[in-house]
Amino acid sequence: MELSKRLLEIARYVKKGANVADIGTDHAYLPIYLVLNKIAKHVIAMDINKGPLESATQNIKSHQLDGIIETRLSDGLNKLKNEDAINTVIIAGMGGHLVKNIITEGIDQLTNIQQLILQPQSDYDVVRRGIHVSGYKIVDEKILEDANKVYFIFLCEKGYESYEQDIYYKYGKILLQKKDPLLLSYMNRLVNQKKKVIKHLEAQSSDESKLRLKELQMETKELEEAME
Repeated sequence: MELSKRLLEIARYVKKGANVADIGTDHAYLPIYLVLNKIAKHVIAMDINKGPLESATQNIKSHQLDGIIETRLSDGLNKLKNEDAINTVIIAGMGGHLVKNIITEGIDQLTNIQQLILQPQSDYDVVRRGIHVSGYKIVDEKILEDANKVYFIFLCEKGYESYEQDIYYKYGKILLQKKDPLLLSYMNRLVNQKKKVIKHLEAQSSDESKLRLKELQMETKELEEAME
C-alpha cells in the first residue's frame, strides 16, 4: 500500500513493535501500512463517525488484517482503555484546536502512552501548548510540503518542558534552532502575505483598521527577527 508523503512521514516516527491507536483513522490507510510493513504489532483504528469506520473495517478485511487491526467507534480517546496496552497514539488530519482538546481532555487515557505523533492542520501554537500542559515534550518536529500544502508533524514523549519564547510555540523551537529551510520559506511567505495586508490597511482610517495595522506590523517584525 502506498501512502501520501504526509502519512509516510507520520509512519516513520512509529517505533518498530509499537501498539498503536490511530485517532480519526478515516479509511485506516495508516494502520494497514504500519502492520503490512511490520512496524506496528497491533493497531486500534478509531473514529467518531460510523461511515469512515465502516470503510476502514472493509479495507482492513480486504487486506486480511482484521485479527491485528481493530476498529472502534470513539469520540477522541474516550474508548481507549488501559488494558488495550497501547503505547503510541497518532492524531492526524484534524484542526489544531480539536487535536489539543483530544489530548488535554483525554489525560486519563494517556496515562500509559509513551509516544504521541500529532499532525494538526492548523493552530500549531495551540497544539504545542496543549502538548506541554498534557505532560509531554516535543522531541522532534518535521515540516513538509505535500500537494502544495505545508504540514507540521510533532513527535512527543512523556516529560515536562515549556518554551521560554512565544515564537517557539508559533513556529517550533526545534525547527527554528535547525534553521529548517522549508520553515524559513514558510515564514517568508507569511511575511509577504502580511505586508500586502499592511499596505492595504495603511490606506484605511478607521480605528479598527489602525489597530489591525499595528498588530500586523508587530507580527511581521517578530517573524523577520525569528528568521535572522
